[in-house]
Amino acid sequence: MSAAALTKGGNAPLDAGLSAVLLSAHCDSGHVLDVSGLLLGADGKVRSDADFIFYNAPSSADGSLTWSAEGITARLDAIPAEIDRIAITVSADEAPFREVSGLRIVVSSAGTDLLRFDVPASADETAVLLGELYRRGGDWKFRAVGQGWASGLAGLATDFGITVDDDPAPAAAPPAAAVVPAQRGALDLEKKVAAQAPQLLNLVKAARISLEKRSLADETARVALVLDVSASMAELFSTGAVQEFAERALALALQWDDDGEVDVFTVGAAARGLGAMGLANARDFLGIAGMTLEAGTNWGSTMVAVRQHYFGTSGPRTAPAAPEAPVYVLFVTDGGTTDPQQTVEQLVASSYEPLFWQMLIVGTVEMQVRSVLVANFGPNSPNAAIAAHIPEEQKLTIARQAVEGSMATIRSIDTVPGRYLDNHGFVAAPTPAAMPDEALYDALLERYAVWLKQARTQGLVTG
Repeated sequence: MSAAALTKGGNAPLDAGLSAVLLSAHCDSGHVLDVSGLLLGADGKVRSDADFIFYNAPSSADGSLTWSAEGITARLDAIPAEIDRIAITVSADEAPFREVSGLRIVVSSAGTDLLRFDVPASADETAVLLGELYRRGGDWKFRAVGQGWASGLAGLATDFGITVDDDPAPAAAPPAAAVVPAQRGALDLEKKVAAQAPQLLNLVKAARISLEKRSLADETARVALVLDVSASMAELFSTGAVQEFAERALALALQWDDDGEVDVFTVGAAARGLGAMGLANARDFLGIAGMTLEAGTNWGSTMVAVRQHYFGTSGPRTAPAAPEAPVYVLFVTDGGTTDPQQTVEQLVASSYEPLFWQMLIVGTVEMQVRSVLVANFGPNSPNAAIAAHIPEEQKLTIARQAVEGSMATIRSIDTVPGRYLDNHGFVAAPTPAAMPDEALYDALLERYAVWLKQARTQGLVTG
Protein backbone atom coordinates (compact mmCIF):
# COMPACT_ATOMS: atom_id res chain seq x y z
CA MET A 1 0.00 0.00 0.00
CA SER A 2 1.42 3.37 -1.01
CA ALA A 3 1.74 6.26 1.43
CA ALA A 4 -1.18 8.71 1.65
CA ALA A 5 -0.26 12.00 -0.06
CA LEU A 6 -0.81 15.32 1.69
CA THR A 7 -0.93 18.80 0.21
CA LYS A 8 0.41 21.92 1.91
CA GLY A 9 -1.61 22.63 5.06
CA GLY A 10 -3.19 19.19 5.04
CA ASN A 11 -3.14 16.86 8.02
CA ALA A 12 -3.77 13.22 8.83
CA PRO A 13 -4.06 11.21 12.05
CA LEU A 14 -1.55 8.55 12.99
CA ASP A 15 -2.77 5.17 14.12
CA ALA A 16 -3.27 5.15 17.87
CA GLY A 17 -1.23 1.98 18.27
CA LEU A 18 1.98 3.41 16.78
CA SER A 19 4.82 3.64 19.27
CA ALA A 20 7.38 5.28 16.98
CA VAL A 21 7.56 6.98 13.60
CA LEU A 22 10.46 7.96 11.34
CA LEU A 23 10.31 11.32 9.57
CA SER A 24 12.75 11.39 6.65
CA ALA A 25 13.59 14.08 4.09
CA HIS A 26 14.38 13.31 0.45
CA CYS A 27 15.04 15.13 -2.81
CA ASP A 28 15.76 14.31 -6.45
CA SER A 29 18.53 16.85 -7.08
CA GLY A 30 21.41 15.08 -5.32
CA HIS A 31 21.68 17.62 -2.48
CA VAL A 32 22.56 16.20 0.92
CA LEU A 33 19.76 17.24 3.26
CA ASP A 34 20.42 18.18 6.86
CA VAL A 35 17.26 17.25 8.76
CA SER A 36 16.57 18.22 12.37
CA GLY A 37 13.74 18.09 14.90
CA LEU A 38 12.50 20.41 17.65
CA LEU A 39 10.39 19.58 20.70
CA LEU A 40 7.98 22.51 21.15
CA GLY A 41 5.64 23.50 23.94
CA ALA A 42 2.19 25.05 23.60
CA ASP A 43 3.88 28.44 23.04
CA GLY A 44 5.66 27.12 19.95
CA LYS A 45 9.07 27.39 21.61
CA VAL A 46 11.67 24.90 22.82
CA ARG A 47 12.08 24.51 26.58
CA SER A 48 15.85 24.89 26.11
CA ASP A 49 18.47 24.46 23.39
CA ALA A 50 18.57 20.77 24.36
CA ASP A 51 15.21 20.33 22.60
CA PHE A 52 16.90 20.93 19.23
CA ILE A 53 17.87 17.50 17.80
CA PHE A 54 20.34 17.27 14.91
CA TYR A 55 23.57 15.51 13.91
CA ASN A 56 25.76 16.94 16.65
CA ALA A 57 23.01 16.56 19.29
CA PRO A 58 21.38 13.29 18.15
CA SER A 59 19.03 12.66 21.06
CA SER A 60 16.77 14.51 23.45
CA ALA A 61 17.58 14.04 27.13
CA ASP A 62 14.82 11.44 27.54
CA GLY A 63 15.52 9.69 24.22
CA SER A 64 12.03 10.39 22.89
CA LEU A 65 13.39 12.19 19.80
CA THR A 66 16.54 10.95 18.04
CA TRP A 67 18.54 11.77 14.92
CA SER A 68 20.14 9.20 12.62
CA ALA A 69 21.33 9.12 9.03
CA GLU A 70 17.81 7.97 8.10
CA GLY A 71 16.01 10.95 9.63
CA ILE A 72 14.26 11.88 12.88
CA THR A 73 12.62 9.16 14.96
CA ALA A 74 9.89 10.14 17.40
CA ARG A 75 8.92 7.67 20.14
CA LEU A 76 5.34 8.81 20.45
CA ASP A 77 4.69 6.94 23.67
CA ALA A 78 7.66 8.66 25.35
CA ILE A 79 7.17 12.29 24.29
CA PRO A 80 6.84 14.40 27.50
CA ALA A 81 3.33 15.60 28.27
CA GLU A 82 4.38 19.27 28.10
CA ILE A 83 5.45 18.89 24.47
CA ASP A 84 2.65 20.04 22.18
CA ARG A 85 4.25 19.41 18.82
CA ILE A 86 7.42 18.30 17.06
CA ALA A 87 8.74 20.37 14.16
CA ILE A 88 10.78 18.73 11.39
CA THR A 89 13.11 21.10 9.53
CA VAL A 90 15.66 20.75 6.76
CA SER A 91 18.48 22.69 5.15
CA ALA A 92 20.73 21.87 2.20
CA ASP A 93 24.05 23.35 3.29
CA GLU A 94 22.55 26.83 3.00
CA ALA A 95 21.74 26.29 -0.69
CA PRO A 96 18.50 28.06 -1.71
CA PHE A 97 15.70 25.55 -2.07
CA ARG A 98 14.92 26.72 -5.59
CA GLU A 99 17.92 24.51 -6.47
CA VAL A 100 16.55 21.51 -4.57
CA SER A 101 14.09 19.63 -6.75
CA GLY A 102 11.69 16.94 -5.63
CA LEU A 103 11.84 17.87 -1.93
CA ARG A 104 9.56 15.70 0.19
CA ILE A 105 9.04 14.34 3.68
CA VAL A 106 7.92 10.78 4.35
CA VAL A 107 6.39 9.53 7.60
CA SER A 108 6.94 5.81 8.13
CA SER A 109 6.79 3.17 10.82
CA ALA A 110 8.44 -0.26 10.95
CA GLY A 111 9.56 0.10 7.34
CA THR A 112 6.11 1.02 5.98
CA ASP A 113 5.53 4.47 4.47
CA LEU A 114 2.38 6.03 5.93
CA LEU A 115 2.27 9.64 4.74
CA ARG A 116 4.08 11.70 2.11
CA PHE A 117 4.23 15.45 1.50
CA ASP A 118 5.80 16.78 -1.71
CA VAL A 119 6.95 20.27 -0.77
CA PRO A 120 6.11 23.00 -3.34
CA ALA A 121 9.06 24.70 -5.01
CA SER A 122 10.69 27.46 -2.94
CA ALA A 123 12.64 30.57 -3.89
CA ASP A 124 15.45 32.01 -1.78
CA GLU A 125 14.64 30.08 1.40
CA THR A 126 17.63 28.19 2.80
CA ALA A 127 15.76 26.37 5.56
CA VAL A 128 12.31 24.79 5.46
CA LEU A 129 9.84 23.57 8.08
CA LEU A 130 8.68 20.42 6.32
CA GLY A 131 5.94 19.38 8.71
CA GLU A 132 5.01 18.78 12.30
CA LEU A 133 3.60 16.12 14.58
CA TYR A 134 1.07 17.51 17.00
CA ARG A 135 -1.31 16.27 19.69
CA ARG A 136 -5.09 16.34 19.39
CA GLY A 137 -7.24 14.75 22.06
CA GLY A 138 -4.50 12.43 23.24
CA ASP A 139 -3.68 11.23 19.72
CA TRP A 140 -0.97 12.31 17.29
CA LYS A 141 -1.50 13.88 13.87
CA PHE A 142 0.88 15.05 11.15
CA ARG A 143 0.53 18.39 9.35
CA ALA A 144 2.23 19.23 6.04
CA VAL A 145 3.72 22.73 6.38
CA GLY A 146 6.36 23.62 3.78
CA GLN A 147 7.26 27.03 5.25
CA GLY A 148 10.68 28.47 4.39
CA TRP A 149 13.14 30.89 6.00
CA ALA A 150 15.32 33.06 3.77
CA SER A 151 17.42 33.74 6.88
CA GLY A 152 18.33 30.06 7.01
CA LEU A 153 18.71 27.95 10.10
CA ALA A 154 19.59 30.99 12.19
CA GLY A 155 16.24 32.65 11.53
CA LEU A 156 14.33 29.41 11.92
CA ALA A 157 16.10 28.60 15.18
CA THR A 158 15.46 32.06 16.62
CA ASP A 159 11.73 31.82 15.85
CA PHE A 160 11.56 28.56 17.78
CA GLY A 161 13.40 29.94 20.80
CA ILE A 162 16.90 28.55 20.14
CA THR A 163 19.67 30.77 21.50
CA VAL A 164 21.79 32.10 18.65
CA ASP A 165 24.75 34.30 19.55
CA ASP A 166 25.11 37.63 17.74
CA ASP A 167 27.63 37.68 14.93
CA PRO A 168 28.47 40.93 13.16
CA ALA A 169 29.26 39.25 9.86
CA PRO A 170 26.57 39.64 7.18
CA ALA A 171 24.21 36.70 6.67
CA ALA A 172 25.78 35.12 9.71
CA ALA A 173 25.36 31.41 10.21
CA PRO A 174 24.15 30.26 13.63
CA PRO A 175 26.88 29.26 16.07
CA ALA A 176 28.11 25.71 15.78
CA ALA A 177 27.09 24.76 19.30
CA ALA A 178 23.45 25.76 18.76
CA VAL A 179 22.50 25.08 15.17
CA VAL A 180 25.22 23.98 12.74
CA PRO A 181 27.38 21.00 13.80
CA ALA A 182 30.96 22.00 14.53
CA GLN A 183 32.11 18.87 12.75
CA ARG A 184 29.63 17.97 10.07
CA GLY A 185 31.13 14.48 9.90
CA ALA A 186 28.68 12.21 8.12
CA LEU A 187 26.95 15.09 6.35
CA ASP A 188 30.20 16.42 4.93
CA LEU A 189 31.07 12.93 3.75
CA GLU A 190 27.68 12.49 2.10
CA LYS A 191 28.06 15.79 0.25
CA LYS A 192 31.49 14.78 -0.98
CA VAL A 193 30.21 11.40 -2.13
CA ALA A 194 27.16 12.95 -3.82
CA ALA A 195 29.45 15.23 -5.81
CA GLN A 196 32.15 12.73 -6.78
CA ALA A 197 30.59 9.26 -6.73
CA PRO A 198 26.80 9.50 -6.34
CA GLN A 199 26.39 5.76 -6.94
CA LEU A 200 27.95 5.23 -3.50
CA LEU A 201 25.68 7.57 -1.53
CA ASN A 202 23.16 4.95 -0.37
CA LEU A 203 26.00 2.59 0.53
CA VAL A 204 27.67 5.28 2.65
CA LYS A 205 24.39 5.93 4.50
CA ALA A 206 23.80 2.21 5.08
CA ALA A 207 27.34 1.74 6.38
CA ARG A 208 26.92 4.68 8.75
CA ILE A 209 23.73 3.23 10.21
CA SER A 210 25.42 -0.10 10.92
CA LEU A 211 28.43 1.63 12.46
CA GLU A 212 26.21 3.69 14.74
CA LYS A 213 24.43 0.56 15.97
CA ARG A 214 27.73 -0.77 17.32
CA SER A 215 29.19 2.57 18.49
CA LEU A 216 31.82 2.31 15.75
CA ALA A 217 30.93 5.48 13.84
CA ASP A 218 33.59 7.60 15.54
CA GLU A 219 36.36 5.00 15.33
CA THR A 220 39.30 5.23 12.94
CA ALA A 221 40.89 2.34 11.09
CA ARG A 222 43.02 1.56 8.09
CA VAL A 223 40.98 -0.48 5.61
CA ALA A 224 42.25 -3.03 3.10
CA LEU A 225 40.31 -4.95 0.48
CA VAL A 226 41.56 -8.34 -0.72
CA LEU A 227 40.04 -9.69 -3.93
CA ASP A 228 40.24 -13.33 -4.97
CA VAL A 229 41.42 -13.44 -8.59
CA SER A 230 41.43 -17.23 -8.94
CA ALA A 231 39.83 -18.68 -12.06
CA SER A 232 36.75 -19.79 -10.12
CA MET A 233 35.83 -16.09 -9.61
CA ALA A 234 35.34 -15.54 -13.36
CA GLU A 235 31.53 -15.41 -13.26
CA LEU A 236 31.48 -13.00 -10.31
CA PHE A 237 33.87 -10.64 -12.09
CA SER A 238 31.99 -10.80 -15.40
CA THR A 239 28.61 -10.05 -13.79
CA GLY A 240 29.95 -7.04 -11.90
CA ALA A 241 29.40 -8.66 -8.50
CA VAL A 242 33.04 -8.15 -7.43
CA GLN A 243 32.86 -4.47 -8.37
CA GLU A 244 29.72 -4.11 -6.22
CA PHE A 245 31.42 -5.75 -3.25
CA ALA A 246 34.44 -3.49 -3.75
CA GLU A 247 32.22 -0.40 -3.67
CA ARG A 248 30.61 -1.64 -0.46
CA ALA A 249 34.06 -1.95 1.08
CA LEU A 250 34.93 1.58 -0.02
CA ALA A 251 31.76 2.97 1.54
CA LEU A 252 32.88 1.46 4.85
CA ALA A 253 36.45 2.71 4.45
CA LEU A 254 35.25 6.25 3.85
CA GLN A 255 33.76 6.31 7.35
CA TRP A 256 36.97 5.23 9.09
CA ASP A 257 40.02 5.99 7.00
CA ASP A 258 41.26 9.58 6.98
CA ASP A 259 42.59 9.34 3.42
CA GLY A 260 39.19 8.25 2.11
CA GLU A 261 40.65 5.29 0.25
CA VAL A 262 40.92 1.54 0.58
CA ASP A 263 44.17 -0.32 -0.18
CA VAL A 264 43.48 -3.17 -2.60
CA PHE A 265 45.37 -6.49 -2.81
CA THR A 266 44.75 -9.66 -4.79
CA VAL A 267 44.80 -13.27 -3.70
CA GLY A 268 45.66 -15.79 -6.41
CA ALA A 269 48.77 -17.71 -7.35
CA ALA A 270 50.70 -14.79 -5.88
CA ALA A 271 49.77 -11.57 -4.10
CA ARG A 272 49.65 -8.22 -5.85
CA GLY A 273 49.04 -4.74 -4.57
CA LEU A 274 46.67 -2.83 -6.87
CA GLY A 275 47.02 0.55 -5.19
CA ALA A 276 44.27 2.63 -3.63
CA MET A 277 40.58 2.73 -4.55
CA GLY A 278 38.83 6.02 -3.77
CA LEU A 279 35.97 8.21 -4.91
CA ALA A 280 37.76 9.34 -8.05
CA ASN A 281 38.33 5.84 -9.45
CA ALA A 282 35.65 3.78 -7.69
CA ARG A 283 33.39 3.20 -10.69
CA ASP A 284 36.01 1.63 -12.96
CA PHE A 285 38.74 0.62 -10.53
CA LEU A 286 38.75 -3.06 -11.43
CA GLY A 287 38.96 -2.22 -15.14
CA ILE A 288 41.87 0.14 -14.55
CA ALA A 289 43.60 -2.36 -12.29
CA GLY A 290 43.52 -4.92 -15.09
CA MET A 291 42.22 -8.04 -13.40
CA THR A 292 43.92 -11.23 -14.62
CA LEU A 293 42.50 -14.46 -13.27
CA GLU A 294 45.02 -17.00 -12.00
CA ALA A 295 45.35 -20.62 -10.91
CA GLY A 296 45.56 -20.95 -7.14
CA THR A 297 44.17 -19.16 -4.09
CA ASN A 298 47.12 -18.59 -1.77
CA TRP A 299 45.69 -16.74 1.21
CA GLY A 300 48.95 -16.97 3.11
CA SER A 301 50.90 -15.10 0.43
CA THR A 302 48.41 -12.25 0.51
CA MET A 303 48.46 -12.15 4.30
CA VAL A 304 52.24 -11.74 4.06
CA ALA A 305 51.79 -8.81 1.66
CA VAL A 306 49.15 -7.11 3.85
CA ARG A 307 51.18 -7.43 7.05
CA GLN A 308 54.33 -6.20 5.30
CA HIS A 309 52.43 -3.20 3.94
CA TYR A 310 51.00 -2.08 7.29
CA PHE A 311 53.59 -3.25 9.83
CA GLY A 312 56.82 -3.63 7.85
CA THR A 313 57.13 -7.28 8.79
CA SER A 314 55.44 -10.59 8.05
CA GLY A 315 57.44 -12.84 10.33
CA PRO A 316 56.32 -14.88 13.35
CA ARG A 317 55.16 -13.13 16.53
CA THR A 318 54.76 -14.48 20.03
CA ALA A 319 54.26 -11.18 21.86
CA PRO A 320 51.88 -8.25 21.27
CA ALA A 321 53.03 -5.58 18.83
CA ALA A 322 53.17 -1.93 19.79
CA PRO A 323 49.67 -0.38 19.75
CA GLU A 324 48.59 1.31 16.51
CA ALA A 325 45.40 2.24 14.69
CA PRO A 326 43.59 -0.98 13.77
CA VAL A 327 43.65 -2.52 10.30
CA TYR A 328 40.36 -3.95 9.01
CA VAL A 329 40.83 -6.33 6.07
CA LEU A 330 37.80 -7.33 4.00
CA PHE A 331 38.84 -10.53 2.26
CA VAL A 332 36.53 -11.37 -0.67
CA THR A 333 36.90 -14.98 -1.84
CA ASP A 334 34.76 -17.84 -3.12
CA GLY A 335 36.59 -20.71 -1.46
CA GLY A 336 39.39 -22.00 0.69
CA THR A 337 43.13 -21.51 0.45
CA THR A 338 45.64 -23.62 -1.44
CA ASP A 339 48.35 -22.86 1.14
CA PRO A 340 46.65 -23.73 4.45
CA GLN A 341 49.86 -24.12 6.47
CA GLN A 342 51.16 -20.64 5.61
CA THR A 343 47.68 -19.21 6.12
CA VAL A 344 47.49 -20.61 9.65
CA GLU A 345 50.99 -19.35 10.44
CA GLN A 346 50.11 -15.87 9.23
CA LEU A 347 46.77 -15.86 11.06
CA VAL A 348 48.45 -16.77 14.35
CA ALA A 349 51.29 -14.25 13.92
CA SER A 350 48.90 -11.45 12.96
CA SER A 351 46.76 -12.12 16.04
CA TYR A 352 49.47 -10.26 17.99
CA GLU A 353 48.96 -7.21 15.76
CA PRO A 354 46.10 -4.70 15.56
CA LEU A 355 44.75 -6.48 12.48
CA PHE A 356 41.37 -8.13 11.86
CA TRP A 357 40.64 -10.44 8.92
CA GLN A 358 36.97 -10.40 7.80
CA MET A 359 36.28 -13.05 5.16
CA LEU A 360 33.37 -12.46 2.78
CA ILE A 361 32.52 -15.75 1.06
CA VAL A 362 30.85 -15.03 -2.27
CA GLY A 363 29.26 -17.11 -5.01
CA THR A 364 26.48 -19.67 -4.81
CA VAL A 365 27.40 -23.35 -4.54
CA GLU A 366 26.17 -23.87 -8.11
CA MET A 367 28.32 -20.95 -9.32
CA GLN A 368 31.36 -22.32 -7.52
CA VAL A 369 30.82 -25.79 -8.98
CA ARG A 370 30.55 -24.34 -12.50
CA SER A 371 33.75 -22.37 -11.97
CA VAL A 372 35.64 -25.42 -10.66
CA LEU A 373 34.51 -27.42 -13.69
CA VAL A 374 35.84 -24.75 -16.05
CA ALA A 375 39.09 -24.36 -14.09
CA ASN A 376 39.78 -28.10 -13.97
CA PHE A 377 38.22 -29.46 -17.16
CA GLY A 378 37.74 -26.47 -19.44
CA PRO A 379 39.63 -25.92 -22.73
CA ASN A 380 42.35 -23.91 -20.98
CA SER A 381 42.67 -26.16 -17.93
CA PRO A 382 45.58 -28.48 -17.09
CA ASN A 383 43.28 -31.45 -17.73
CA ALA A 384 41.93 -30.22 -21.08
CA ALA A 385 43.55 -33.05 -23.03
CA ILE A 386 41.83 -35.81 -21.07
CA ALA A 387 38.61 -33.96 -20.14
CA ALA A 388 36.64 -35.55 -22.96
CA HIS A 389 37.43 -39.03 -21.59
CA ILE A 390 36.14 -38.29 -18.08
CA PRO A 391 32.43 -38.95 -17.51
CA GLU A 392 30.40 -35.80 -16.83
CA GLU A 393 29.07 -37.21 -13.58
CA GLN A 394 32.61 -37.84 -12.36
CA LYS A 395 33.62 -34.27 -13.24
CA LEU A 396 30.61 -32.97 -11.31
CA THR A 397 31.47 -35.11 -8.29
CA ILE A 398 35.05 -33.82 -8.29
CA ALA A 399 33.85 -30.23 -8.53
CA ARG A 400 31.35 -30.62 -5.69
CA GLN A 401 33.97 -32.25 -3.49
CA ALA A 402 36.35 -29.36 -4.19
CA VAL A 403 33.71 -26.81 -3.18
CA GLU A 404 32.85 -28.73 0.00
CA GLY A 405 36.56 -28.95 0.82
CA SER A 406 36.95 -25.21 0.38
CA MET A 407 34.15 -24.48 2.85
CA ALA A 408 35.62 -26.98 5.31
CA THR A 409 38.94 -25.14 5.07
CA ILE A 410 37.21 -21.82 5.78
CA ARG A 411 35.49 -23.24 8.85
CA SER A 412 38.75 -24.70 10.14
CA ILE A 413 40.58 -21.38 9.65
CA ASP A 414 37.92 -19.67 11.77
CA THR A 415 38.79 -21.92 14.75
CA VAL A 416 42.61 -21.91 14.56
CA PRO A 417 44.06 -22.33 18.09
CA GLY A 418 47.07 -20.54 19.55
CA ARG A 419 46.04 -16.99 18.68
CA TYR A 420 46.51 -14.02 21.02
CA LEU A 421 43.06 -12.73 20.01
CA ASP A 422 40.34 -14.17 17.76
CA ASN A 423 41.15 -12.00 14.75
CA HIS A 424 39.02 -13.63 12.05
CA GLY A 425 35.40 -13.82 11.00
CA PHE A 426 33.54 -15.00 7.93
CA VAL A 427 30.21 -14.09 6.35
CA ALA A 428 28.57 -15.69 3.32
CA ALA A 429 26.88 -13.42 0.77
CA PRO A 430 26.60 -15.34 -2.52
CA THR A 431 25.73 -12.27 -4.61
CA PRO A 432 25.27 -8.55 -3.84
CA ALA A 433 21.51 -8.95 -4.19
CA ALA A 434 21.45 -11.82 -1.67
CA MET A 435 21.93 -9.51 1.30
CA PRO A 436 20.70 -5.89 1.59
CA ASP A 437 23.39 -3.29 2.21
CA GLU A 438 22.61 -2.61 5.87
CA ALA A 439 22.27 -6.33 6.66
CA LEU A 440 25.63 -7.02 5.02
CA TYR A 441 27.34 -4.23 6.97
CA ASP A 442 25.77 -5.52 10.19
CA ALA A 443 27.24 -8.95 9.50
CA LEU A 444 30.67 -7.60 8.52
CA LEU A 445 30.92 -5.54 11.71
CA GLU A 446 29.58 -7.99 14.29
CA ARG A 447 32.82 -9.87 15.01
CA TYR A 448 35.00 -6.80 14.44
CA ALA A 449 33.21 -4.87 17.19
CA VAL A 450 34.00 -7.64 19.69
CA TRP A 451 37.61 -7.91 18.51
CA LEU A 452 38.17 -4.14 18.70
CA LYS A 453 37.02 -4.01 22.31
CA GLN A 454 39.32 -6.90 23.22
CA ALA A 455 42.23 -5.45 21.23
CA ARG A 456 41.90 -2.16 23.08
CA THR A 457 41.77 -3.92 26.45
CA GLN A 458 44.84 -5.99 25.52
CA GLY A 459 46.80 -2.92 24.43
CA LEU A 460 46.95 -3.67 20.70
CA VAL A 461 44.91 -0.64 19.60
CA THR A 462 45.57 2.97 20.46
CA GLY A 463 42.90 5.18 22.00
